[in-house]
Amino acid sequence: MWQAAWKLVGHDLSRAWGNYLLMLVISFIFGVWTGLMVLRTLISQEFTLDPYLIDFYFMAVIPIIGCPWYTRKHTERTYSQLKYYRTLPISTGSVILSRMILVFLRAIPNAILLFAGMYLVSPALREVLPPSSYLWFIAICFGYGLGMSCWYPYWEIHSRSKVKLWLYTGGYVVAWLAVCAIVWFVFDEHIVRNVIDWSKTSGWIFALLSALFGGVSAWIWWRITKKNVDDGVLF
Repeated sequence: MWQAAWKLVGHDLSRAWGNYLLMLVISFIFGVWTGLMVLRTLISQEFTLDPYLIDFYFMAVIPIIGCPWYTRKHTERTYSQLKYYRTLPISTGSVILSRMILVFLRAIPNAILLFAGMYLVSPALREVLPPSSYLWFIAICFGYGLGMSCWYPYWEIHSRSKVKLWLYTGGYVVAWLAVCAIVWFVFDEHIVRNVIDWSKTSGWIFALLSALFGGVSAWIWWRITKKNVDDGVLF
């Protein structure tokens, strides 16, 4: 299964390399923008919207570090490609596993550029989090982002429908707004500030939990997507 999955990965990388390069550039830009927001948040002594904006950003944007840049042409071509894979003597498990591997291969360079850009432009962040603590911060965020990115293989099989694309995107935004609102107004906490505190005190524990979350999420989404394809629900 793994051998066939890696062959499919190689084919996809050669087919859509431009999309991956675009995501690298966007990740670095997002990192710089986030770093500037973090800088304002850490040095501000009065009420600001930045803590709320950056919480929503981390909850909603970090989970797509393993996803490609969405375009109608790309999603339609990907769906046609997946249908073609189903006609080949390749197991369903290999096809879905190849999509999971692609998520992982996209997430690593995207995360490196995003967090490098953030650390580069924010002196206040470098003062609060020395390099050792910042590595724990990255690990915590990466495990969460990778785990949430693993829903993408399931989503892309639905991507032939423009209506479903908008419904999923809208539902995604609403869901994370609801999660952030609960954290802010029920628990009176800020997500990123807590992650920074965890990174300075017990970073390895939360990094381990985050990695566990990422691994379990990948396995669950692989199982769910494979079952739906085997049952003929999605194709």
